[in-house]
Amino acid sequence: MKPLQSSLLNQNDRLRQVSGGGPPMRELPLEIADPDAVQRLQTAMNSLGFKGSDGQPLKVDGKYGPKTAAAVRKFQQSAFPGNPQQADGRLGPLTIDKLDDALGSTPQFRPLLGFSISEDVLPNDILVFITGVADDAGLGGVDLTGRAGPEAAEFSRVPPRAGFGKRFKAFGGSLQNSVGVAAAVAFIEAEFTANAKVILYGYSAGAKQLLDVCARIETLNVARKAVGIDLIQVNLLVTNDAAAKADTPNISRVVAGCVLNNLNEFQLVAGSTINPLQAPGSHGGPNTGAASKLTGNTPKIINFDMTLLALIAMKQFSEQQLRFVSPHAAMQTLAHPGAMSAIRKEMAS
Repeated sequence: MKPLQSSLLNQNDRLRQVSGGGPPMRELPLEIADPDAVQRLQTAMNSLGFKGSDGQPLKVDGKYGPKTAAAVRKFQQSAFPGNPQQADGRLGPLTIDKLDDALGSTPQFRPLLGFSISEDVLPNDILVFITGVADDAGLGGVDLTGRAGPEAAEFSRVPPRAGFGKRFKAFGGSLQNSVGVAAAVAFIEAEFTANAKVILYGYSAGAKQLLDVCARIETLNVARKAVGIDLIQVNLLVTNDAAAKADTPNISRVVAGCVLNNLNEFQLVAGSTINPLQAPGSHGGPNTGAASKLTGNTPKIINFDMTLLALIAMKQFSEQQLRFVSPHAAMQTLAHPGAMSAIRKEMAS
């Protein structure tokens, strides 16, 4: 068997063991499974659009139960159309080889947005995501909700769900226009109710633009207060490596007072200092909070410096793969599970 190429799979010992011809992973209670390996399998099934026995995306809980086995069988039926006996719901060497091919040979850096959180979104939650820069593909500022775009794994397979599609928007990040920023603010204002939670998540250019979104909401609240309308508050803002290429040093990293909580994950090494194929300026920095003149609230900010972790993570990639890797990209991969955990916790509270 060839070595696993997808970083979603190749960073787990149990999955590498399966790929090398070791015992297959199977439905509990037949196997005391490695939870991380199962979570990676569940994420892969969700990202490829293979759902559980209930017709819903899998809950990424690390348990190889009947729903996970059903999703694996559906994948096997697709991967081995002329060989029905392969559809046994087990993850063996032939199946993981096909799964690795389906995920692609380039590292899986971008967040698998929606798949681990879609089942947790409540009808009143408002979730807005802005990607890294999408200008080169002509999608900067474009509404990408449910569409294939430069982040195809994030948008092409977002499942339509009651209460999810209505209050979820994804936009292509831009360094050339503020169309997505304006559209995000308009969407939040239109959907906001007093019992709604507003949760914003972005990386790179998208994180920078979400800082702008929050600043606009703070300004908008002035007008809302003047006419006696409930003020919009952002329950959780997640910013991953807010960057703007050459203009990165000039980014204002001040979080507006309408934000209650900000998880800010960043690394401080410009991509070009490690890899000449990476654009300079691809790094974030610590945020600070500004007290709201309307409410007096100052955002609670967790600044998580991931510089060292990102550099260590880069050592896991081959020389050929490094052309796709920068500390910026490695940081996004490492940060995403923490971001998803924070989002799920906020939704559940």
